[in-house]
Amino acid sequence: MDGLFTDARDALGELTILVNCAAVESQDVSDIADIELDRWSSTQRANVDTPMVLTRLFAAQGIAGAVINISSIEASKPAPGHGHYSTSKAALEMLTRATALEFGGLGIRVNAIAPGLIMREGIEEAWPEGVAAWNSAAPLGRLVDPDNVADTVVFLASPSAASITGSIVTVDCGLSVKSGW
Repeated sequence: MDGLFTDARDALGELTILVNCAAVESQDVSDIADIELDRWSSTQRANVDTPMVLTRLFAAQGIAGAVINISSIEASKPAPGHGHYSTSKAALEMLTRATALEFGGLGIRVNAIAPGLIMREGIEEAWPEGVAAWNSAAPLGRLVDPDNVADTVVFLASPSAASITGSIVTVDCGLSVKSGW
């Protein structure tokens, strides 16, 4: 991993923004009682271990900048069968806060974005009941536009967010203000 970082730094120069947006190949549904340890571990590696390693390498540059971790609203509201995913995103949010505390003295701001259900091609056909339930429960009545998540990344990386660190920004069309969906 260190060689990969060095190669990227040599090719790009000084890195001042890191966006940790890792994911496993597919987010399967599995109860914790039934999940295979390999599946649990691969989810934790993708969503916690990799951002930790990359954030540590980013901080080792000794350059002020911004780290943005992509979490999920499931970090605080787990969905049935997503315990492995929810646990990993909750750990990522704590990693966000811990690294904000530890690397703040270097001028590194660390924040996370917790999106809700994101609109993507084919989701309405693949999961019509879930999309319908989301749309009826979300105060804005729609799924999250991926551009809204990207805009939040740009904001958190910008000088406009110079005093924001250790925060989790929720982008979920208001769903988290409701008691459930």
